[in-house]
Amino acid sequence: MDSFLTNFVQRECGLVTYYEAWNEPNLGDYWQGTNAQLLTVAQHFNAIVKEPANCGCSDGVCSPGGGKNPNRVLTPSVNSICLDSGRQWLTDWLALVDSSGLRSDVVSFHGYDCQPENIGQNITWLRSLADAHGLGNAEIWDTEASWGKEQGSAEELEASWLMRSYVVQAASGVARFYWYAYGSCSWGSLYGPSCGSSPDNRQGMREAGIAYGTVSKWLRGATIETCTSDEQQTWSCILTRPNGYAGCHHMEPQFIDTGPGTSPKSCAVPQLAGHSKSACGNRYRVSYADLVGKRKYAVKTSGRTCSCRAQSTPG
Repeated sequence: MDSFLTNFVQRECGLVTYYEAWNEPNLGDYWQGTNAQLLTVAQHFNAIVKEPANCGCSDGVCSPGGGKNPNRVLTPSVNSICLDSGRQWLTDWLALVDSSGLRSDVVSFHGYDCQPENIGQNITWLRSLADAHGLGNAEIWDTEASWGKEQGSAEELEASWLMRSYVVQAASGVARFYWYAYGSCSWGSLYGPSCGSSPDNRQGMREAGIAYGTVSKWLRGATIETCTSDEQQTWSCILTRPNGYAGCHHMEPQFIDTGPGTSPKSCAVPQLAGHSKSACGNRYRVSYADLVGKRKYAVKTSGRTCSCRAQSTPG
């Protein structure tokens, strides 16, 4: 393996900069050795990936021996931090790694078996665990997740699940979240027909795939300052951008909801089930669109207070 990895790192120098030693080692389908044996693999892996003789960069040019090594190493991705077995494996692994002096640049996990609204508390646990093991500067990545195998009963619920997952993970400090999988017919599919027990003949992009693009626009370049929820599990998240923009993302677990308003002071977001009016502003215009672009309109707002509640009226 050392020879193969050395050749790969040298060949892909400057193109591939993030490496993970093993996928889901807590599952017997992917790793049947001991943690001590995996540690040996990871030690060889890290040494080769981080070796400047295999990859170095200077003045934007990368080559073997070319300067400072740019590569970063992820922890083996555990599946899942929402399961006791996954949390225990990661706890044991980081304790073992501590004794070896091995360090990673990114703490990775797979977010399966997690309801979107509940994963935040598990990410908080993961951040605390990483900090306790000297990984306070390491980013946290969800390198694989979706609702899992096969689609739900309605495409709009799939779109809702995706949106809620990305918003809550972003609010919880996850730096990257990789969806699985774009074109799979049975695992979190964003494109094409489904398969298994819920077949359909959808051609082209599914509603969840369209929602992916919408959510990306909401979150790219934004900071989620805070999220709150009430007893009905209605969530409101405040988003800000460097240009002074402030918006509010409003969502409910069982529905597709729209995203933040375009006005810097707008907080109210309409629900899908009816036309809505904002409750805040000083007479400025706010436009709304749902996750899949089925509704887009503008309303004038007036008032002195800003609320993340929508005032629904029959449409």
